[in-house]
Amino acid sequence: MVDFYHMKIFKNKSMLIFCFYLIGAFLSSNVLSASFDCSKATTAMERLICSNDYVSELDAELGQEYKKALVKYADRKDMLIKQQRNWIKWIRSQCKDPSCLVTLYEARIGELVGGNNVVTLDGSDKPNFILTGGRGMPLCEEYLNILNNTPGNELRACKLPDLSKSKIKPVEFKLLTGEKLRATTRLVYEQVYGNDWERVWSEREKEFLSGYRIVGEAFWDLDNDGVLDQVIKESFPNHGCVVLGRGESSELLGILKSKWKSYSHEEKINSAKEFGYENSYVVIQDGKVSFVDADNFVLFEGQYLSIDHGLLTLAQTTNVRAARDWVKIWVVATKRNDQFMNYGPTPAKCKFWLNK
Repeated sequence: MVDFYHMKIFKNKSMLIFCFYLIGAFLSSNVLSASFDCSKATTAMERLICSNDYVSELDAELGQEYKKALVKYADRKDMLIKQQRNWIKWIRSQCKDPSCLVTLYEARIGELVGGNNVVTLDGSDKPNFILTGGRGMPLCEEYLNILNNTPGNELRACKLPDLSKSKIKPVEFKLLTGEKLRATTRLVYEQVYGNDWERVWSEREKEFLSGYRIVGEAFWDLDNDGVLDQVIKESFPNHGCVVLGRGESSELLGILKSKWKSYSHEEKINSAKEFGYENSYVVIQDGKVSFVDADNFVLFEGQYLSIDHGLLTLAQTTNVRAARDWVKIWVVATKRNDQFMNYGPTPAKCKFWLNK
C-alpha cells in the first residue's frame, strides 16, 4: 500500500531543500559578484560597492581586466601596480555614492581595455581621453579616436577638431545677409528681450558686417512632426573660448574675463578665429522663437547631435568627476519645454574624460 502521507512529507522536504539551494545559490552569486567576498565587507568603500549589484559587477570586471593588463604590460608591471593603487587611494576614495563609482569604474575599465593611460605618457603632446559613457557605441568610439589623435595644442573649447576623415560631420548653416538677416534677428531679439530692435540695429549691423557676429540658418525636423524647422545659429567671440575648459568659478577665467574687456573689436575677432566662436541656437516655428540647448551641432548617420567641450577642466574643485568630465555628446530633446521656452538636452550618449 502506498503511503501518500509520507510521500507528501518527502515531497515537501524535497521542495524545501530545493528552495534553500536556490536561495543559497542566489545569495552566493550576490556575495561573490564583486572582486571580494561581500559577506566579509568591513570598510565603508567595500560596503558601498556591495550595496549596488551593477557596481559589484563592475568591481569584478575591473579585477579581471587588471589581471589581464598585468600580463599584457609585464614589462611595466611595477608601474601599473602603483598606478592601480593610486587609483584606489586617491580617485575611487572620492566617491560617496554608487553613481560616482559607476562613472569611475567604467572609466578605469576603459583605460585598461583600451590601453589609454595604462603607463606613463610617452612625452607626446597628444592627450589621453577615456570613454566613461557609451562604451561600444560607434559614435562614441569614433569621437574618442578623433580626440586621441588630435594634438593637445590643437584642441579648442569652442571649436571642433578636424572631422574631415570621420563619419561625424558638422551641420552646415547658410550665412544670412541683407534683409533676411535683419528680419530674422529682429524677430529673435524682440521675442527674447522684448526691446525695440531699431534702437540696437545700427550697432548690430556693424558687428555682422565686421564678422564679429555671424548668423546662419539650417532646416531639419527638430520636433519630429514631419515639418522642417528653421534653426538659427548665432556665433560671437567669448573669453571662455580662449582656454580649454570653462570653469566660470576658476581664478584663471576671472583674469581672462577682466583682460577680455580691454581687447579691441579686432582682437576679439582674431581670438574667435583661433579658439572658436561661442554658439547660441534658436528655432523658429510659425513665427515663435524657442531656445535650443546645444554647443556644436553635428550629423552622425542621419541624427543631429550636439558636442560640448570643456567642463571645469581648469577650475579648482574637489569634485573629481566634475573636474574631469571634459566632453559630452547628446541629442536635443524633441519636445519643447514650455516653462523655459526651449528644447533642452537629453542624457548624454557619450561622455569622455581628459586624463590629466
